[in-house]
Amino acid sequence: MIGHRGFGAREVLGYRENTVESLTAAALAGVEWVELDVHRCLDGLAMLHDPVALDGDPVIGRSVDELRACGVDDLASALEALPASVGVDIDLKSSLEDAGAEAEQSTAAVLAPLVEREASRRPLLVTSFDPAALLELKERVATAPVGLLTWFRFPPRIAVAAAARLGLDVVGLQVGSLASTDPVQGGYVLRPDAPQILQAAHAAGMQVLAWCPDEAGTALLAAAGVDAVVVDDAPARLVPQP
Repeated sequence: MIGHRGFGAREVLGYRENTVESLTAAALAGVEWVELDVHRCLDGLAMLHDPVALDGDPVIGRSVDELRACGVDDLASALEALPASVGVDIDLKSSLEDAGAEAEQSTAAVLAPLVEREASRRPLLVTSFDPAALLELKERVATAPVGLLTWFRFPPRIAVAAAARLGLDVVGLQVGSLASTDPVQGGYVLRPDAPQILQAAHAAGMQVLAWCPDEAGTALLAAAGVDAVVVDDAPARLVPQP
């Protein structure tokens, strides 16, 4: 189980997503893996799902210190704060500016040194919706575990085949790619071809990650053979609620 953006997406129990506080709170609660989003900024990697800071301005031309002043944490600080026993799934968000960036300025290039350091001291995975960024990262850090993320209800047969042909370690599917909502009973029902999808991924040497099922969906997917789930309700599964 991987805590989505720390303790959960948006704000959970007073912890705002993609902050050092949310990530460390998840670790203290017993979450063994956390997921976070990164965007390239002027001199590092800002932890945000979208490419704009809380004040509405883009992060791309702003320094880590400037962004901290408006409430945006950076990846290096988060990695320093998290115990090495906690696994980290870094969701690499490509920048529009990567289209015209020099090789050493791309998001993958900025991320590579941190990945190389962290992969030697903690469980680590880099995921992205951008396969080109993943291949660029692998060119720089050959040992980096990487995974392709796919969109809402993306056809899983295409996703598994693409990730396998790209030589990736993980394929990350939105829960709707493997299960559908039962209109009568409610909850999720496994797609008829889900076992075949999972078998093909495993036969290709990949693990399968699913995002973001509820508790019942997690149990269903785990029983089917999914290797990991990114969840929005990590504290609800670990912390007794009032």
